[in-house]
Amino acid sequence: MKISIVIHSYNMLPNEFIKLQESLINQTFGFHNIQIIIVDNGSVISESKNLILEFERIYDNVDIILFDKHCNDYDAYKIGLSKVKTNYVILFNSRDVLYSNSCELLYNAVNESNAEVVVGNYYSLKNKSNLDEYFSNDCLFSDNNIDYNVLNIDFALGSRIYKKELLDDIFSINEIESWAYFNFETLINAKSVKIINNMIIQLNGDIKNNSIFNLDKLLILNKLIKEEYSDLTIAIKTPNLSKDKHWGDYFYSIALKKAFEKKGFNVIIHEREFWNSDDNADIVVVLRGVVEYSPKSNHINIMWNISHPADVSIDEYENFDFVFIASEKFANEINNKTNVLVKPLLQCTDPEVFYYIDNEKFNDELLFVGVTRGIFREIVKDINKTNHNFSVYGYGWDRYINKKFIKGDFIPNNILNQAYSSCKILLNDHWEDMKDNDFPSNRLFDALACGTFVISDNIESSNILFEGNIINYTDFKDLNKKVEYYLTHDDKRKSIANVGREIVLKYHTFDNRVDEILEILKNYNYNRFLIK
Repeated sequence: MKISIVIHSYNMLPNEFIKLQESLINQTFGFHNIQIIIVDNGSVISESKNLILEFERIYDNVDIILFDKHCNDYDAYKIGLSKVKTNYVILFNSRDVLYSNSCELLYNAVNESNAEVVVGNYYSLKNKSNLDEYFSNDCLFSDNNIDYNVLNIDFALGSRIYKKELLDDIFSINEIESWAYFNFETLINAKSVKIINNMIIQLNGDIKNNSIFNLDKLLILNKLIKEEYSDLTIAIKTPNLSKDKHWGDYFYSIALKKAFEKKGFNVIIHEREFWNSDDNADIVVVLRGVVEYSPKSNHINIMWNISHPADVSIDEYENFDFVFIASEKFANEINNKTNVLVKPLLQCTDPEVFYYIDNEKFNDELLFVGVTRGIFREIVKDINKTNHNFSVYGYGWDRYINKKFIKGDFIPNNILNQAYSSCKILLNDHWEDMKDNDFPSNRLFDALACGTFVISDNIESSNILFEGNIINYTDFKDLNKKVEYYLTHDDKRKSIANVGREIVLKYHTFDNRVDEILEILKNYNYNRFLIK
């Protein structure tokens, strides 16, 4: 036997079986060259069962598998595939009919071309084949010159022949979620694909899939899978205007750009007024803080929600292909509310910017760096109730605290590490929605990278994340007690800060985060890129 046909049958009518049987027996290829495997998927029509059992009794090359209960089509085909004895397989629906020369055409095409998939045409009264719209002539594609329009050919199951090894890989590794997914996985993983513009089957049911893929996105993802990073351009959308280069989001985008460039990507940064600039971008990474971005369909669109989760709606998340959220707790919550892939991706640091370097100019015992945005921030309010001197850098503080504590409006990012390194204790807090949803701030990562000791408001995940090397406080009395203790215990303070630094440098750099992003993208379920 040269080829195998695995036929899925469910409540097949007797006249349908007779037409199918005749089309199999009358193949010009020779019926004896075909292994027939019929999987009856829990049919309740006893006459049909009797007919296929009689078929098996008469012919040695016919095998029947009977299910007591109905299961999904994919599992039925998988069981049938386990009985295949040849190198080439056709998956077939029992209601369809082969033309007399179909097996010969498919076998000759796959055997002569050594393709892993051969795609033929079909005839149907219900559906007009669209193969001619994409390919008017026979053609052969290898994996480095494939025309991805092959993904958009109507998926008429029995009109194709596969190498068995390819199907074994697809059915064993992947959970088949839809025929669109099966179609994509077989074609994208095939080393070569042959198109023949010959009628193979008369389709009496519906085509298995008439979904159209977004080919722009599939091409980009395929380059990601093959790690052809130098062929891809990433646009990082940062919410600041170009005149506002003191925003933390802007410095965050610079560090992220550098990490992607280390992998070989071409990377550009778009400030808010340039968000509609394409610059031939393939992948868009939106740093979602305080401003919403509207994705375009020709890009792979990634949101990294690094702050202000209360400002983001479920509908906005749904507009993206991938969503990363800087909180494991909140990512899991949103993942249960949306169809888009949502994964936790915590904030991080750039150790080439944030490292220890002392500067006497910033020789502060207690330091807080941050703006008010019209709010008397909790840790500053609490330290202000104590008798300690402290230093604050940031806009808007003159309405809340004595001016003697305000040392400046802004510390440039390129010397911020000097301020962190030179203080004895860095004070940190979180905006209310970030605290409620467990978003550890980037200041924790940056400060620890400098070997800085940090006291912070209590955020749920910090003890596990930093292994107890961020000291949390509960109220101003607790804050005062801990500040007094650690100011007088230098060795303890420095030891805690150094252990925290080791943790951050090992697990929480932008290089770590880019590795995480790429790993998730390369293992993505491509059904998201169906557009109908």
